[in-house]
Amino acid sequence: MANETLNFLTESATAVKKAGIDLNNPLDFVKMIRNKSAWDVYATSLAEGIDEVSKPDFNTLMETARIQLMENSMYNFNPYETLIPGILRKFFPKLIAKALVNVEPIDKPDVMKTFVHARFGNYSDSAAGNYPYEFPYVNDNRWDGEALTKNDLTLGPTVGMNLAVSTELKSYDIIDAAGLQRSQAISIDKSFLITGVEDSTSAIAWVVYPDVDGNFFAEITLNDGTTDRLTGHIDYLNGILNWESVAGNIDKVAFNATVSLEENKINSKIMFTTEKLRFEMRMRQIQGQWTIPMEQDLRALYSLNVQSELINMMGEQMAIEIDQEMIDDIINAVYSSDATGRRQATFDLNPPDSYVWGRTNWYNNIQIPLSALSAEIYAANLMDQGNIIAANPVDAAVFESFQDFKFEGTGTPGGRIGYGTYSIQGGRWTILTSTLVPRGKMIQMYKSDDAQRATYVYSPYQMSILSPFPIANNPNLTIMSRYAKRMIRPESIALLSVTDSGQFHVYGHGA
Repeated sequence: MANETLNFLTESATAVKKAGIDLNNPLDFVKMIRNKSAWDVYATSLAEGIDEVSKPDFNTLMETARIQLMENSMYNFNPYETLIPGILRKFFPKLIAKALVNVEPIDKPDVMKTFVHARFGNYSDSAAGNYPYEFPYVNDNRWDGEALTKNDLTLGPTVGMNLAVSTELKSYDIIDAAGLQRSQAISIDKSFLITGVEDSTSAIAWVVYPDVDGNFFAEITLNDGTTDRLTGHIDYLNGILNWESVAGNIDKVAFNATVSLEENKINSKIMFTTEKLRFEMRMRQIQGQWTIPMEQDLRALYSLNVQSELINMMGEQMAIEIDQEMIDDIINAVYSSDATGRRQATFDLNPPDSYVWGRTNWYNNIQIPLSALSAEIYAANLMDQGNIIAANPVDAAVFESFQDFKFEGTGTPGGRIGYGTYSIQGGRWTILTSTLVPRGKMIQMYKSDDAQRATYVYSPYQMSILSPFPIANNPNLTIMSRYAKRMIRPESIALLSVTDSGQFHVYGHGA
């Protein structure tokens, strides 16, 4: 792996040498960081081998590093700061976090990110200043037993009323009776109609349509065979119904009235709120010490480059611990946010005694709890199902028995520290394998390309090298990484516990 590091450093140095920059000369390095075109050539060369999705983030971090180096070079440039790009190139691709969560590099140490939330309220809710329905809203309680209850927000505030009006109320205020605030925006739709009348004995179905001006007239045969005349007027604008029974034998009138939406002031409303989250900087640092004679002897006797070895060990250790921190955050978020246990499940690698098809076929059943957890994520976030799984390689071995298992990783003959990538179910789930995920735990998450729908955000800031060099004959090199992170939607995470009651050898218990 040290040879791999030395190779991409050498290739990058060769690329910029064509532009007249000799990276073995610290003064040329300073010249390069002040020349953005030359730096871009160097950054592009270093980015070779990084996947296309991650390259823009790497380039952003490289530019942040250039600015930091340029500021340092104005005072006292340290020759060992030339290692910064190489360490960044070694460090960043190793992070499982960049594949598991949303990565948004930042360019300053104090960052406030804004996430937009939307809530709905129907007419009566919003009139009282309440917005009880969070976007996206699904009415999960619309079936009460076997009775359907509707609460559609976008259907509008239509008020359909079948009211019996007594003879004492010759003038009936429909808008006031509906409990609506009077406004010129509220009126009665011209679909208004009389649906029936009632005399002293019983109700009589009789449809009467008002004309375009709201006037209506009808001769109605009552239950005793007599005829009465119903006359009146519906004031569409103000919502007032006036009616008369000419003979006085009609006691009540029933009607259907619909509140108009003409001016859209009584629709369900949406209220936007912005949640401002501060991303607090965290700092990690690691220090290396050696002697100049040691550096000279390793180069002369063993052809080992101390700088390459430092880049390997320090960069990889930094990546390991940052990944570990975020994986722990994600697992803890499930336990703390999932009180009902719906986003948690268990799968036993050992088939039940009644299962006769062997372990290999049994392993395929792990897709059942994974599919259920994926659906629970969808039900919780109302955006999409789980689409990414992170697992320890020991647990992920179960997927290799699947016919549609597809390796998409970047394995090398010398091995790798970092993560591997696979997919199953035709790409429905991307599988990330890392030894940093605890054995027996599979993390399932929803990862969106839209930052507003992010589940977890990792925001790398910069890496710096502080090197009081030399102190006597002891060079001293410190790598410092600064970054921020934030959990946004824990409901988009689920956890599958993988057990083995049969003590299969993969868990070190013997067959």
